[in-house]
Amino acid sequence: MKKAIFLLVLLGNIWLWKIFFSSPLVAILLLTVTSVLFFYLHGYAILKIIFWVLFSALLAVQIGTTTRMSLTSLSNDEIRIRDMRLREYPLVSIHIGTKAIWIPIAHWFEGRAESIAFFRVMRNFSEAIDPNVYFFASHPRERIGTVEFEKFPYIFLPFFLYGIFCLAKRDRKIIFYSFIIPVIAISFMGPSNKLGTIALFPFIVVVAAMGLYSFFEFVTKKYKISKMKFVAAGMGVFLLVLAQTLAYAFY
Repeated sequence: MKKAIFLLVLLGNIWLWKIFFSSPLVAILLLTVTSVLFFYLHGYAILKIIFWVLFSALLAVQIGTTTRMSLTSLSNDEIRIRDMRLREYPLVSIHIGTKAIWIPIAHWFEGRAESIAFFRVMRNFSEAIDPNVYFFASHPRERIGTVEFEKFPYIFLPFFLYGIFCLAKRDRKIIFYSFIIPVIAISFMGPSNKLGTIALFPFIVVVAAMGLYSFFEFVTKKYKISKMKFVAAGMGVFLLVLAQTLAYAFY
C-alpha cells in the first residue's frame, strides 16, 4: 500500500505532467530522484549516494533554469514605494548639549543595500515555503508575471502537513536536507523559473505520501474500517478534486 500511495502522489499532480510536456528529461529526472528518495527511506540504504548525485543534478537544473533576481536593485515602482515608506519614519535624534545628532533610522531600515537584500531574501524564502504556491495556485496572493496553477491537488495538503508532523518524530536528516538546500538556493536566486521550484518536488511528494499512508493506517486500524472501502471512497474524492484542479488549470 505504501508504494501505491506513493505512486498516487507522484503521478497524480499537474505539476509533473506540465514539466513532462515542457521538458521530458527534467520530468524523468524528477521521477528518478523522488523514487530513489522514497525507496532509500524504506530500507534501501545503498541508494543514499545515488540520491545525492541525482539530487545535485536536479539542483543544478533548478539553478540553471532560474532567472536571477538582483537582491539590491529596485524597479521604478519599488523605488516609489520605498520613498513613500521613508517619509513615514519619524525623525530620530540624540541631543548632546546644544548639538543634535540625527540618526538615519529610515535609511538603515529601508535604503541601505544590505536592508534591501535582507528583505528580498526573506520574500523569496516565504514564497518558496508558501503552501499556497503548491496547493492553491498562490491564491489569494497571485504573483504578477507568473502563470499560477495548483501544482498538487489541494486534498493532499492536510496529508502533507501530517507528514511533516510524522517526520518531526523521526530522525530523517536526508528529508530535511532535501528541503532546506533548495529553499536556501531559491531564497538567494529568486523563484522566477518557468518550471517552478522543481528542487522541492521530491520533498513535497515523499512527505505527502508519508502523511497519507500514516493517516490511512491510523484510520483503518483505529476505527476498524475496511481498507478496500476506504480506498474506494478516497479515490472517488481524489478524482473529483483532480477534475476540479484540471478544469481550473486548463479552462
